[in-house]
Amino acid sequence: MEKLIGRKQERAKLQACMESGRSELVVVYGRRRIGKTFLVRRFFKDNYAFSFVGKHEMGREMQLSEFAKALQQYSRSAFVPVFKSWTEA
Repeated sequence: MEKLIGRKQERAKLQACMESGRSELVVVYGRRRIGKTFLVRRFFKDNYAFSFVGKHEMGREMQLSEFAKALQQYSRSAFVPVFKSWTEA
């Protein structure tokens, strides 16, 4: 199993989210292939219930729509939310 090396600042922010005692939306962004997904999956391991990974070629509206669909499937709700921004999501 690979270790998390470096990323001290990012890990501190993720730790604060995990210890907040409430639901948190964590958005990690940056250039492709620098370990964003690896960082989140490795850090949280089994401590999160829902995750969504967007695709570079999707625009913001499409990403929000796909996020809403994934959230709806995860929650097994008939309701599909509509988000106008990531802040709203």
